[in-house]
Amino acid sequence: MYRAIGDIVWGAKAVGIVFQCVTTVVVFKTMRILEPAKTYAQLTAALIVGMSPPLLWASLSGMEIPFYLCIVSVGFYFYVSRRLLPATLVWGLGIWVRPEGILLAFAGVASSREGAFRRLLLLASIVVAYAAFNYGVGHAILPGSVAAKASLTAALIPRLTRILGEWAALWGVPSTSIPLIAGSALPIVLMVVGGAVTLRRFPLLPLYPFGLPIAWTLVAGSAGAGSRYILYVIGPGAILIGIGMVTLADRTPRNLRRLALTCLVGTILIPEGIGALRRAEDHAWNVQNINSMQRRIGEIARSITRPGDALAVNDIGAIGYFSDRYIVDLMGLISPLRPLPENLTLYKPRLLIIFPNWFRRYAAYGSPGDETFCYYDADSTHKYSPLFLVQLAHNTVSARDKMCVFVRQSRSDPPPRSPRKYVY
Repeated sequence: MYRAIGDIVWGAKAVGIVFQCVTTVVVFKTMRILEPAKTYAQLTAALIVGMSPPLLWASLSGMEIPFYLCIVSVGFYFYVSRRLLPATLVWGLGIWVRPEGILLAFAGVASSREGAFRRLLLLASIVVAYAAFNYGVGHAILPGSVAAKASLTAALIPRLTRILGEWAALWGVPSTSIPLIAGSALPIVLMVVGGAVTLRRFPLLPLYPFGLPIAWTLVAGSAGAGSRYILYVIGPGAILIGIGMVTLADRTPRNLRRLALTCLVGTILIPEGIGALRRAEDHAWNVQNINSMQRRIGEIARSITRPGDALAVNDIGAIGYFSDRYIVDLMGLISPLRPLPENLTLYKPRLLIIFPNWFRRYAAYGSPGDETFCYYDADSTHKYSPLFLVQLAHNTVSARDKMCVFVRQSRSDPPPRSPRKYVY
């Protein structure tokens, strides 16, 4: 895709759009297997996925979300087709995209006794290869991002409440700004009905969309920006909604059936279309935020440093790409997690680019009442003084409104005069 388009950003967006479209078709074909005579249910399930505001956002994000969503959906297509070995293969390979996919893969093996041993061997070989690759590259069987983002806690109830709230928002219970279908609990009702109908024949189909947020609660405290770590429930959830519609429609008197279906479909798809328009504005602001803060800082960093210089940052994406410099990840995703002063001593980065309030404990202030501060390396031979700051006037996506750039100096050097502040 990059060779064809010539731009990595547009290439990533194009790949996301392609996988979003493929997933929509796969969901349609899966519904055709389950309800071959109900075209309205097939189209509704497909449109729920194709028009989903958070999935439209995800398809343009450049992240792995649409790819893994497609993997999940293709696996369920094979699953309801009773082709369990291909389903295991697809879900197993999905571990390379999302490590938590191992739960779905093993659940798929356990969901049926048919060829279970052969499927278990297949999955085990994929897992072993995955672990060996990670160990060979990073000396750990899982990517560093897993350890950095995972967290265990005894306070599961508040965490479960929060993540279930994010999950419910995907189906219309308003608690965030990105509901899949705004202002209606009807989709959850239809999912429950569809889940009850399919539980005996295809137990994994309802267990995955209802169980993923609960399983996620055990290992992480948040579903991520835009609930991105649990968006994969939308594909199978849409299938359950379609089956729930068929079930209710079949129990409606014939003279009222067409009216009932029109109301059901309209109640779901019309608010979803409105939500997509709102999400488009959110996406525009997200792009503005990243361009104004992370991209701009990355480009400035490239212009004031030399090839071979290192940058110590707490947000590695756009800054790493646009700066084209060696990146020290202070959050431990691609670099070993160490205290800030130790990283400054070990790597001697030319610039320190951070959200200052994430590193308050290391800030060294001047005289009493002086609001200026700097950071010292581990042996206090060098300091990092503020060079400039970027602030977002309307922040929709960045973890903080302010990001500051600090420059490496000897301890006795005077700090830069009047650090500049850019507001966008």
